[in-house]
Amino acid sequence: MHDPETTKTLSSQLPDFDAPDGPISVDWAQVQAEYTARALDATRAARARRLRERYPGVVDFDIAHSKLEATRAQCAAVVGWRYGPKGLLLVGEHGGGKTRSAFALVQRLMTHDRLNVDWWTAQDLAGRICEEVEYGVDEARKFIDALSDARCLVIDDLGQEEVNASQRDRVQAWMLSLIDKRCVKGLPMIVTTNYGAKRMYVKYGHERGGAIARRLSEHCEVLRFG
Repeated sequence: MHDPETTKTLSSQLPDFDAPDGPISVDWAQVQAEYTARALDATRAARARRLRERYPGVVDFDIAHSKLEATRAQCAAVVGWRYGPKGLLLVGEHGGGKTRSAFALVQRLMTHDRLNVDWWTAQDLAGRICEEVEYGVDEARKFIDALSDARCLVIDDLGQEEVNASQRDRVQAWMLSLIDKRCVKGLPMIVTTNYGAKRMYVKYGHERGGAIARRLSEHCEVLRFG
């Protein structure tokens, strides 16, 4: 049996939850903002990790490597880029460090600057456009509109994409539309390519190739790698 006196003594030693000093004030807007910020940080970290896993060949970047002696200044300019409406157009032959420096920049933007970045190779982008077109023009437009609103967009190896002849015209038209929309909205792109303006004319046709070359050169800082 319980001793009533002992129970009374123990009860007197317990904190009085029934008599708080006053109502608890909670700033729910701040709680929500902090929760959202943590969720976004986790999402960005996960995206950065998946990007590293998907492109393991370009993860390691040593700006002091002897193979980058001729383009070290350009690589440093890429890695040091700060977010703004004017993006980067990295032009040059394979092996100069365009993709690796762009990848290093993207990892910094996502993990340190807490900025969402969409990374696409031109081939993957073209393939996805083809898939969306199969579902209809509206689906392709939704996909392009979503990418046109991304805070920062990377297109790696522009000009290297290959699609069959029946799809080529539509894919190129949608890619021009994407580039044009981002330029109008003042949202930056980081584009790597082996193609100068003349080769773009050949790849995309004089009118479309000229439009792509003009928009990129006007809305990006051009860095020539060799």
